[in-house]
Amino acid sequence: MICRLGQENGEEIKQARPFVLLENIAYHAVKIIGADSASIHILAKGETLLKAGTGRVTPDFMREFEPRKKIGIGHQALTSKHHVVIDDPEVLRKNHSTIYDKGMRAVAAIPFHISQDYQGVLYVHFWRTHKFSEAELALERAFTRQIVFAIQNFEIMKRTAAEAGRAWTLASLQNVIQSVVSESNLNVVLEEVAQNALFMADADNVIIYQYFSQQDKIITPPVMKGSFRQEKFMVGDIRGDENVARIVKNNESKPLYVNNVSGEPHLYEPRITSDDKSPFVEREGIASSAILILRAQAEGEIMGVMFANYRKPRIFNGEDKQILNTLAHAAAIAINTRRLYDQVEDDLRRHKMQLDALIVIDREINQLIKVNSQRVAQHSTVME
Repeated sequence: MICRLGQENGEEIKQARPFVLLENIAYHAVKIIGADSASIHILAKGETLLKAGTGRVTPDFMREFEPRKKIGIGHQALTSKHHVVIDDPEVLRKNHSTIYDKGMRAVAAIPFHISQDYQGVLYVHFWRTHKFSEAELALERAFTRQIVFAIQNFEIMKRTAAEAGRAWTLASLQNVIQSVVSESNLNVVLEEVAQNALFMADADNVIIYQYFSQQDKIITPPVMKGSFRQEKFMVGDIRGDENVARIVKNNESKPLYVNNVSGEPHLYEPRITSDDKSPFVEREGIASSAILILRAQAEGEIMGVMFANYRKPRIFNGEDKQILNTLAHAAAIAINTRRLYDQVEDDLRRHKMQLDALIVIDREINQLIKVNSQRVAQHSTVME
């Protein structure tokens, strides 16, 4: 029986291992900026606990070049709590000759913090001359948040499975993590997050809104899962007096777990504009609601809001909050990663346009020089 289950579900079991998750993240960290390799080291009290790599970084290379205390690039990054970049080949040759001799020409070390006892470093390498841009480093920092998310949730899943015996929670959360790491279609990821929240938190409906702070714009229609009585009201523009707009404006930093929405007057505040669009909780018959602000970092930019709504009164317990916080974090990371990826693409497009413009100018200058040279030659002939 066990052998058959292993044969049938071997790939799913393999993907649930944290090493494979880290390897997957490293692969995408390389792919998204066109690097040659990357490695991830998880440290427990300064000692390597877990590591994974991809590209030109082989297992032998990783064994030979463990993070070095005090003098290593990774140690500098962990101590300063800020990325360290060496993309001048001469500086790399002078200060880190061993990896230079192997062929490396540029490296960035991005630190991340998991818990009081656990931290880590994401190394991204180029085995050719390359200057790291700020957009590339921002994108790699997004991958470190995915690493933290993956490791923290692996621990959550183990505890949840052990304490409650709910193996399906392990599988469902794992699917979300895999989607965040590898899925390029943001809507697909957000739909999966909403679907998992619907079932795992036993909600009647789940709604995820995206928010763009620079334009102060909430995107509609939102991602929605579950049952809705008046879905037609979910497609129009969000007015400033609607709950989601007020929540974003208030810049809430912590999730709101409302056991009884009738006891929260702001959820029933009257509209500035009178029409047939009554407050959401009223028209949908909502008794309890969890409201989670989507941020990739604790005090970072607001990227959206997730609602998990219940038509019967619900007292949110620790497990509910843990699951919803986890899934909200997954949604925030997915949105942030997509936006950073778009930013890199825009930067590359802009650089290409600048390069094309320079080529045109260079061509025109060369043509002008050629014409002037011909004129000078003709003038010299006439003078003779």
